[in-house]
Amino acid sequence: MEVLCLDYRNSTGFVPFIFSGYTRYAVWLVEVIWRCNGKYEVKGKKGCSSRHIDDGVLYQAFVDVFNLMLENKDYFIEKWRERLISVNVLVRYKAKQFIEVLAASKGIDKFDVSR
Repeated sequence: MEVLCLDYRNSTGFVPFIFSGYTRYAVWLVEVIWRCNGKYEVKGKKGCSSRHIDDGVLYQAFVDVFNLMLENKDYFIEKWRERLISVNVLVRYKAKQFIEVLAASKGIDKFDVSR
């Protein structure tokens, strides 16, 4: 998954970081956040002022956007059909995939993050 940072233009985007605290006997905290890859490019110097994104917020945003796309399915399918005649093979392939996914999909309630 790629999440772009709009604040720091030289960044490759947001990347996941896993923070965990532990004692000798048990793990007490595990948190996954996404932060701009350019946030601390130079040690000790802050390169980007974007805040991190909590994992759950990012997944919920995906669910919301996917469901909005389903509500406007006809519009998006038409846009991807226009790309089926592209000279670029990858563009045609991805357009076909998006059309198939949207045509067969129903709304989703949550993003399955089973690991």
